[in-house]
Order: sequence, then C-alpha cells, then structure tokens
Amino acid sequence: MDAAEILVSAAAGAGASIVTAYVTYRMTARQDQRKWRAELAEKYALLTADQPRAAQALARQFAVGVLILEQGDTETREKIFIAPNTRMTAGRSDDNEIVLPGFTASRHHFSISADGANAYVEDLGSANGTFLNDAPVRGRTLLRNGDRIRIDKSFHVEFQPLISSG
Repeated sequence: MDAAEILVSAAAGAGASIVTAYVTYRMTARQDQRKWRAELAEKYALLTADQPRAAQALARQFAVGVLILEQGDTETREKIFIAPNTRMTAGRSDDNEIVLPGFTASRHHFSISADGANAYVEDLGSANGTFLNDAPVRGRTLLRNGDRIRIDKSFHVEFQPLISSG
C-alpha cells in the first residue's frame, strides 16, 4: 500500500466521521427542540395561572410577537408578549390572560394563539364581534405586522411580530 492510498483512505474515514457527527447532531438538535417547545408551553401555562408577571417574563424571552393594548391615550398602553405554541384568551372576565375593559367586551371575547413563528386571532363567539383592521374576524386569522384588533371604538390591540415568519 502506498502513501496515496493511505491518504485517500484516511480522508474517506475522516469524511465519513464528519458526516456521521453532523447527522447525529442534527437529529439530537431536532429532538431537543421538540422537547423544549413542549416544556416552554407547559411552563408558560403553569405560570400564567399563579404568576402572570413571571409568565410574561418567560414569554418575552421567546416571543413570536407582542400585543400593544391601548385604550384612549398612549399613557394607558400595555404590552403582552405571545409565547410560541401557546393560547391566550381575552375578555372582560378575570379568568382571561388579557382582561379587556368596558361593557362591550364579552366574558371570553377572542383568543390569541401562536405556533412556532406566527400568531393568530380568533373570535370566541362574542356578542359584538372582533374586528381585525375593521373587518370582522371569521375563524382563526393570521396576524401581520401592524394589524389592529378592535372590540369597540375606545379600545384596540396592535400586533407586532418579533421573529421572522420565513
């Protein structure tokens, strides 16, 4: 066996080792990512019930978007971060993650849900309806940058994405 054959054999072995290591890494990374997503959603749900500020701190770290709630002037703005793979409800009842002001809001008016990259709004059968950019929300509807969710003229929610949906 000459030196050229040894070098080719060594290079082939090294290449095979690199490919095997890369494939193993990618498979492990995907498994870890699935586990992380499930754990994040579970931790967020547990915190939301008893520690809403801690839930928002967790959501802020990984958020797919933010809702800016505004009633009247800009001094009453509130930000709510949307964690991936979660669902929040909004309405006038205190058991919602987003408590809406006023009598025009239903007890459970609309929901905001998110997958890994996008956020959606859905009316929950409210009496007065939910509007997205002045059009009635029908079914689960994708939110885009700058979209405004409105329940009446005195209150609206603006959506801003925090990660690219591409």
